[in-house]
Amino acid sequence: MPSQGDGGPQAGLLQRLGSAATWYAPSVLVMIGVVVLWQIVVDLLQVKEYILPTPWAALKTIDKANYQGMANFFATYYGGIGACVLSVCHGGARAGVAGCARLLPVPDLVSIGDPFHTTTAA
Repeated sequence: MPSQGDGGPQAGLLQRLGSAATWYAPSVLVMIGVVVLWQIVVDLLQVKEYILPTPWAALKTIDKANYQGMANFFATYYGGIGACVLSVCHGGARAGVAGCARLLPVPDLVSIGDPFHTTTAA
């Protein structure tokens, strides 16, 4: 967005609003275009509403309280916690394998075929 100092302290509210509208207009038009395209594509392809509802269908049901807010919250929460635990376990396993790799009786896989890697015979 144009800097706050455009036009000096005499810049009026309408000038700042016009500048902001000019700055944000392309983004707003793209978002509106995506929603319109979503509506058209779902209607043309006859996608089932339970798979991908149209924006209009979503707006029509927004005032109906047929959801289970806390149950959905906890399902998402536990899924996120589980993903964090799995990530920590996976990272720990990778670190353990990398740390113990030099103890294994296999050659260094990075140096295989490396013409610059020299080894000295003992």
